[in-house]
Amino acid sequence: MTSPIEPRTPSLYHASHEPVVEPAIAAVIVMATMATYLVVSLVMPPKLSLIAAQIVLTVVPISTVVIAHPVRPLAALGVRGAQPRFFVAAVAIGCTAWYVNTRLVALLPLPERATHALDALVHRPSFATALAMFALVPAMCEEILFRGVLARAIGRRLPIVLAAAISGAVF
Repeated sequence: MTSPIEPRTPSLYHASHEPVVEPAIAAVIVMATMATYLVVSLVMPPKLSLIAAQIVLTVVPISTVVIAHPVRPLAALGVRGAQPRFFVAAVAIGCTAWYVNTRLVALLPLPERATHALDALVHRPSFATALAMFALVPAMCEEILFRGVLARAIGRRLPIVLAAAISGAVF
């Protein structure tokens, strides 16, 4: 993962040039993960479906990459250690950004039914559950599936800007 103060390099997300999932395999991983996400969200009880489906978005790509690259799965995902201050900053941002986003959505001219459903999602669960559902798990899903697997796979074959744009569009 990059940090705003580290120098930019041609390497996507400063990841090592270690094993990367092939683009075709990355596409299959993304499709399989999304299909599993939909199935889990349909078969789980309503109270558990959101968090269970989001966990699937993390577990399926990690499991697949561990099978495809058993020797260096973290390198294949583009995961590397970061300085502790970056973890502190990420937790601080993640703990507050979801709440700000819900307040901004409340300002949109949406039907009252839609904003009521959003309020229920935020206020009904405990703070820890809401934090996991809206800040931690989605961020991990995005990093692992769309940046770690997809963007890195296509970033080896396409210009970095195009790889980032495709990954963002798929996300």
